[in-house]
Amino acid sequence: MEWSPRMGEYLRGVYEDRPRRITLNSALTSQQARATLAHELGHAWYRHRRVGDSRLDARIERQADEYAAALLFDAEAYARAERMAGPHPGALARELDVTPAVVVVWQRMLDRGDLVALSALRQQEVVAPVRCRASAHKLSG
Repeated sequence: MEWSPRMGEYLRGVYEDRPRRITLNSALTSQQARATLAHELGHAWYRHRRVGDSRLDARIERQADEYAAALLFDAEAYARAERMAGPHPGALARELDVTPAVVVVWQRMLDRGDLVALSALRQQEVVAPVRCRASAHKLSG
């Protein structure tokens, strides 16, 4: 994993299957960096590659989003946060220390009744051999 100051204003992160590298935008907040790293780890876990087919690329992005949501918190943490903050994605994101987009993905999975998928994703170990060239100080706050 490496940080880059040259990713522009809108690009948060990139996963390259060869050489199995994740690059994050160095301008991200700690919540954005955690969410983006979890998303890119999803791409690494599934060995995603862009194929140029918008439907397939959208499916790949959704799969990485769901992986990130399952990696960042579990059902118990979500329920506890919802009891404290209510169901609004922004309030939940502050409570869970993630971005609202991650909360929306989690809620979509709950609405679909996809608890089996959430549980299965939580049980997977993230062992993707990603090169790490930077300290994780930014990710811990």
